[in-house]
Amino acid sequence: MRYFFTLKIDGTRKAEYIEKHRRVWDEMIAELKKAGIRNYTLFIDDDNVY
Repeated sequence: MRYFFTLKIDGTRKAEYIEKHRRVWDEMIAELKKAGIRNYTLFIDDDNVY
């Protein structure tokens, strides 16, 4: 099963968002594994994260 969400960001701060989220936090990886999530992908355009 796949889930989908969208998130609006300030398009003028897109580079900052990408840089801050480039490395996935160890705690996030641990929580995803605990939840049984094996594949997690984000896509970004001008001001939307999918």
